[in-house]
Amino acid sequence: MKRIIPFVLLLLTLNACKKDDPVPADNGTSSADVPTYFPLAIGNYWVYNFQSYDPDGVPFGTTSVDSLQVVGDSLINDELYYQLETSKPVERTLFLREDNGYVVSAFGSIMTTPGPDSEVYNAHYNVISDDTMHFYFDQFPRTDLITTNFGNEECLAQESVHEMFPNFGGAVIIDTTYYASFGPVERSYSFAAGTTMKGVLTSYHLEE
Repeated sequence: MKRIIPFVLLLLTLNACKKDDPVPADNGTSSADVPTYFPLAIGNYWVYNFQSYDPDGVPFGTTSVDSLQVVGDSLINDELYYQLETSKPVERTLFLREDNGYVVSAFGSIMTTPGPDSEVYNAHYNVISDDTMHFYFDQFPRTDLITTNFGNEECLAQESVHEMFPNFGGAVIIDTTYYASFGPVERSYSFAAGTTMKGVLTSYHLEE
């Protein structure tokens, strides 16, 4: 478990150091023509019940509650971004904006796409120290039928793959988020210690 804290700090550092990918170009598609997997409006929120699991998938510890909230907006490089706050896997603030069906972060990374896509985004190496390197990329490979507290939903899967060299036992760690038409219904975070923290949506609110 001692590896969890530095690994979380590493993920935060990577988020701040991601290369800026070009924002998706406007292809003439109306926003009404593409699904909204991550609806952004001030006042929107999603509440999750989080549980930790060991490498064998056995739950341990107590459950905890976390929320993902759209608390405001801000102009960044003359673009309007929505400000979101959450405390899982650590307390943090996200700045996201919508662009032609995509949801894009202030760092240029694509959070969601209008649909499943096998193309890899933000693939890069980041040197952490003289002998440690981190490989990281996001992809949106498919849609999956996910059983949620609100029925079965066709969800967009986002996989964030990261591996450290020399890594911990050669295991590739994959964090996965599932987005339904009303936002992220499941969020999971894997750690170098082999544990996984998974949050399942219990309630949500979307502004009209």
